[in-house]
Amino acid sequence: MTLFRRTTTPRRWRRPLGVAVAATLAMPLVTIAAPETATAAPPRQVPCGQVELAPVLKTDVTDTGQPIQQKADRRGVYVPIIMVPDYHGRAKHDDSRTGDFSHPIDMGAGGPAPAAPRASLIGQLQQIPGAAVYTFDYRASAGNWVDDPGIGPALGDAIDCVTSALGQKAILITHGVGGLAARWAVGGQVEGRDRGSQVTTVIGYGSPQTGSQLAELLNTGVGATASEPRTVLRLLVSACRALKPAVFTEQAPCGFLPVQAGAFARAGGEAFRGQSPQHLALRPYPNTVRVHAFAGDVVVNATNLGWFGLKPFRANDIPLGDLVSSTASTTIQALSQLRASCRFTLDAFGTPAQSAGIRLAEIGAQGAAWPFPSTIRPCFAPSLPRVSQFADRIRELLTNEIRNRQPLDLRELESLAVPSVCGHPAGTLAGGRLPGIAPGNGEVALASTLYPDRFQDFTTFGDLTGDGVADTVAVLKCSTAAGPGADVVVAYDSGARLLGSINLADVTGRPINEIYNVQVSRGQAIMRWRTTEEPSTVETVVDAEASFTFDSNLGLRAGALKSFNVTGPVGKLLEKIRAGRSGAEVRKLAPPEIISAMIAAHRQTPFGEATCYGPSTAPNSNWPEQALDDFDDWPPQDGLQHGDRFCLIALPDGHYALLGMVHTGFSTWRAVEFRLPERRSTPGGGGLFPGGNDDDDGPGGIGPLF
Repeated sequence: MTLFRRTTTPRRWRRPLGVAVAATLAMPLVTIAAPETATAAPPRQVPCGQVELAPVLKTDVTDTGQPIQQKADRRGVYVPIIMVPDYHGRAKHDDSRTGDFSHPIDMGAGGPAPAAPRASLIGQLQQIPGAAVYTFDYRASAGNWVDDPGIGPALGDAIDCVTSALGQKAILITHGVGGLAARWAVGGQVEGRDRGSQVTTVIGYGSPQTGSQLAELLNTGVGATASEPRTVLRLLVSACRALKPAVFTEQAPCGFLPVQAGAFARAGGEAFRGQSPQHLALRPYPNTVRVHAFAGDVVVNATNLGWFGLKPFRANDIPLGDLVSSTASTTIQALSQLRASCRFTLDAFGTPAQSAGIRLAEIGAQGAAWPFPSTIRPCFAPSLPRVSQFADRIRELLTNEIRNRQPLDLRELESLAVPSVCGHPAGTLAGGRLPGIAPGNGEVALASTLYPDRFQDFTTFGDLTGDGVADTVAVLKCSTAAGPGADVVVAYDSGARLLGSINLADVTGRPINEIYNVQVSRGQAIMRWRTTEEPSTVETVVDAEASFTFDSNLGLRAGALKSFNVTGPVGKLLEKIRAGRSGAEVRKLAPPEIISAMIAAHRQTPFGEATCYGPSTAPNSNWPEQALDDFDDWPPQDGLQHGDRFCLIALPDGHYALLGMVHTGFSTWRAVEFRLPERRSTPGGGGLFPGGNDDDDGPGGIGPLF
């Protein structure tokens, strides 16, 4: 048997769907239409303090020379990426290119440099669909410890504001001291302000997580191996300061070393040392935050260095990190890291009795001499955001993360791997249907493929696994040669990996189980479907609802089952009738003419309790004897709709009134017929029940209405 296919909504769904959707709009749901590539407007500026949306610079172009075009991800959503600069606090992105992440990408590490300068790091990120790049500028507080109100606290407020405005968790990219500001803001430095639920990833360029070795220059002592990098740095800083006044670019050693060392030497600069109370008080990133690191790895060989015939260092190779911070400090606890490595020799020149200066030569570089004060290398702290391989890795990390936050698209949905259902083997869908099933032996297909106009009823997206990434919940319909089987709920992660499945027949123990809709709310999938009251009584409709959660060991698990049948709406209708009400609420349960007739009947003969029966039991031995006498051979075989369920309302004299109810949607019913026993009809069809006919041999009353 092949499943019945329709491209329009079956009659029984048309009116109910409007009711069901209206009833669910008030719930906090995560549902969207079939996802396609979004063409939404560029990201928007947000009024979030020191955070500013980075513009696309005209001089930033793609690697193929095309203008950069920003676009949302296929949900129409942008993910905030916040750029946090080094100690000087400059992040503003403009044509001056003085922002920390605004210099063109023009250096290489572990590989060749680009043949021509590429777009800046910000320009690289602006090319990722769904990336909204914001800069956090704190130059007004530059040089202060990160608890300054304009640094860590301001960054925390900006994260709160931007994530709220965009409705997405943030990604932080930091440089140098900016990494400490991020730790202050994200790590819950203020009690109760852990932002692990608002930030997913932090990527640090040379962030001194265990302190800056340049800040240690005020410390004394050279007796330990750990002090040898400090001693070499002192030599380099002193050599720069001894030079005649000159203007060095701030990315050259004699441009940044004296300036940053001077900043750390100011009052409060000792906080940047690894063992300072302030640094030791910094809390780590929450476990939910992924950390990646990019580091400079300078190694200096000082074998031939000597003053007064002495050899001051016990080690020949001295690691200097990026000159500001050690490699160990910037890469600690990182999930992944890349390094830009440079290797130098350091020697003195002058006489054997007294050195007149020091000289660096890069190992492997062309030429023996190297102008230390002014030459820029990719392994130095200020140059790290200019390294091509680092930029490519960041684009890869962020492209994957933003992509993983998106649900599966329509092409992916219709080629999912599905479990065995209805006795058919597991396989992979093609165009939404399982291939390889012989004609006449049934079918397995996505419900949304069979009923494309009901895509949102059968497919929904939301986070079931708690990782902040949208998972997909869908419905499979299946059949065999014997007929349709129960609907099956399946869930997949953003990579299309099957998380689990549940056959609704296993939940209800009934053969008929047809989904109305599926939704995701607060980590739970909520299913609403139609089933039956008894296996043998398929006409007796019962609606069911259950929540489904994901367990990493057990897959999908069903929660408590709730069921709804006609007795609830009938009880509510009788309550309103007894109170004489005919307003909008009761008109949802019955048309005005039936309401009027029931109110009039109740005033003369008060209604008792109602008992409802399915059409296949109307009338039969399940009915009371008096009801069988009152409504013999009911319902009439006239081709009209008399009801899906018949409810007998007890009357004081032992007789019964009959109410025909039609199932109109999930847990919703509506009266289509109301009748009293034949003896209660009134001559001429008038009296209490307009629509009754004294010439009719049947009972008096109203209906059928359609």
